[in-house]
Amino acid sequence: LLENEERLRLALSAANQGWFDVELKTGAVTVSPEYARMLGYEPDDFRTDLPNWLDHVHPDDRESVYKAFQACMKDGGPHSMEYRRRTRSGEWKWIQSIGKITQWDTGHQATRMVGIHADITERKQMEEALRDSEAHLRSILRATPIGIGVVVNRVFTEINDGIQHMTGYSREELLGNSSRILYPSDSEFDRVGKEKYGQILDQGIGTLETRWQCKNGAIRDIYLSSAPIHTDDLDLGVIFTAEDITVRKQAEAELEQYHHHLEELVAQRTAELMQTEARASHILQSSADGLYGVDAQGIITFINPAACALLGYQAEQVIGQSAHALFHHSKPDGSPFPKEECPSHSGLLLGREVRIDDEVYWHADGHPIPVMYAMHPLLLDGKVTGAVISVIDISEQRAAAQAREQALIAAEDLARLRSEFLANMSHEIRTPINGVLGFAEIGARNYQDSEKARYAFQQILGSGKRLLGVINDILDFSKIEAGKLNVEMTEVSLAEVIRQAIELARERVQAKHLKLLAKLAPDMPMTFLGDPLRIGQVLTNLVSNAVKFTEAGSITLSASRQGDALVFKVMDTGIGMNAEQQAQLFQPFQQADGSITRKYGGTGLGLAISRRILELMGGEIRVESQPGLGSTFEFRLPYVEATVRTGAAIPDRLVSATGKPLTGLSILVAEDDRVNQEMLETILVDAGARIVMVGNGREAVERVMKDGGGAYDIVLMDVQMPKMDGYEATRQISVLAPSLPIIGQTAYAMTEEKARCLEAGMVDHIAKPIDSRTLVQLVLQHAASGQPR
Repeated sequence: LLENEERLRLALSAANQGWFDVELKTGAVTVSPEYARMLGYEPDDFRTDLPNWLDHVHPDDRESVYKAFQACMKDGGPHSMEYRRRTRSGEWKWIQSIGKITQWDTGHQATRMVGIHADITERKQMEEALRDSEAHLRSILRATPIGIGVVVNRVFTEINDGIQHMTGYSREELLGNSSRILYPSDSEFDRVGKEKYGQILDQGIGTLETRWQCKNGAIRDIYLSSAPIHTDDLDLGVIFTAEDITVRKQAEAELEQYHHHLEELVAQRTAELMQTEARASHILQSSADGLYGVDAQGIITFINPAACALLGYQAEQVIGQSAHALFHHSKPDGSPFPKEECPSHSGLLLGREVRIDDEVYWHADGHPIPVMYAMHPLLLDGKVTGAVISVIDISEQRAAAQAREQALIAAEDLARLRSEFLANMSHEIRTPINGVLGFAEIGARNYQDSEKARYAFQQILGSGKRLLGVINDILDFSKIEAGKLNVEMTEVSLAEVIRQAIELARERVQAKHLKLLAKLAPDMPMTFLGDPLRIGQVLTNLVSNAVKFTEAGSITLSASRQGDALVFKVMDTGIGMNAEQQAQLFQPFQQADGSITRKYGGTGLGLAISRRILELMGGEIRVESQPGLGSTFEFRLPYVEATVRTGAAIPDRLVSATGKPLTGLSILVAEDDRVNQEMLETILVDAGARIVMVGNGREAVERVMKDGGGAYDIVLMDVQMPKMDGYEATRQISVLAPSLPIIGQTAYAMTEEKARCLEAGMVDHIAKPIDSRTLVQLVLQHAASGQPR
């Protein structure tokens, strides 16, 4: 007996349990040391515990404990009770008590009760924590709009509100019911089971599209995503998400039907569907948006991969940390952001939803991230237990907004510049045309007065050259925009280039009573390799601008050599410019400002064209200027020494003793325009030539066939003519008379036009409007290379 008692004592001690023995009539209580220590007492403290032991039971538990005690007294037990009992220190402990009556008197009254006590406080606390956790998870699952549920052996064991809204069934109607209730046919139910469970077994996760029949009979297209869960009885269970894709399916059908007519709608709907699928694939771990949760103190309890990627942390680095202190600690300007001023902290304290569309979070490496976030508090029994926060990186949206703003500003500037340019072009073109037409009328009216007629023709000539300059600027700028502006490398006569620039400005210089000076440094080479036409164009533009903006004083054109560079300067004493005006000076369509354009005229293209020409030649241009003190334009070109060149000599038979350089030449002219015919005839005949005029390319070919190639020294061929154009006529004449030179004339000044003329067999090309001196020189040059007629 003693051995058995010792064995029992050791077993109870090992199980952290104590025993009690109560004499019900006397109230004497005997307890084990384990029992006494459990409540903070000594065993002797319980000798007279029976009369007042209920006073130590928690008030909420007394009634149930007393009833259990009375039941035990009546039938002898055993009866088990769980209740809270106060310890000697005053705290409450959960106790599990199992008692039984062991002795009765002759009147069948209980006289002795024995039993055991166990401390179950820790177990009760764990059960309470588990209930809180389950409530927290259930709150999250029910709050999401995506349907989430659990199925074990194809029977619903848990669903969220999303499933109820999606199907029309209540929670009570679905829980414990077969998932067959949602399928319109047994075959569909069997197919879903085979596919879904097969994928889960093979891959650990399964997805498929199926159809559900709602409570009201409507058929909805559903996208299911499932993952396995383990159950105690080893039955196959899955947790699934369900997304209603009926609208998407209808959109896909509509897009398929109208595919050939609504491609923009296809792209838009596809993008929307992709965004919807990305958001709905998984709520927490697979969400494209950042998600994290905090407890009631703002401590992070979970975070998804998207939020980790956004903020630069690993999940284990942030769990248990304060969200505000970790990545919301500073304002956008970098100054401290007190937690008490944070809207999300206030929302957490008050249990209110918070949405901020423009905020800054801070990355782990310290750089700011523009974000939009929304906080949704979690409530349990009316108390805030935490919150779920979704966060989105809006860096691209902010950059796009800034880009749109900058593009709008640029578009407004471009529209203004174009408007000013068109108004300026209208002025620049109409002004010389007005001069041409006006003085032509004056000349026609005063043709008998030689002085008035001469003056009228001079003004017509000047206005025409001005109009030609505007057109040439536009054409050159078009070449620059198309990347087709080319420069040549030939011998440049410095004296001739400077003479032409000064000569073109002389009349306006004299009219304004200015001094125009040219200074050549002693070491400046008089010849070098370059493009004389383009260098002259730049010099002419700079001198012309200097004259235009100078009302009194002088203009100086200088040239010098500095090492391997040729330096040209044009200095004036004109109105000058400030720094802001200089910054925009070489931009297309711009002069110093709009008032300059209105007062002085000009296309605003000259300096932009000049800079591009110089860049093509390996040079550069710059300006120094001050308001009221004039301007200095300087451009530099690489110096390339000229080689010795000899030109073809003009035979003595072509040199006229009468001062008519074309005397003795016979020229075939092909031109369809009557006015141009008369102009060419006047120029060539006045220069001493004999001409034959035809109206198209076919007539030119026929004339050569009839008269023979030896009848003409040269052919002047228009390229755009009816019946047969100049290109085809040139090819045919080249077969009939291979040595007969042909010069093309076109209304196009493009480089490719000249190349096309040479490709057809012409020896050269002259652009309209035709300059009489250039035409005569060109005829002399190429007629000299032909055979005597």
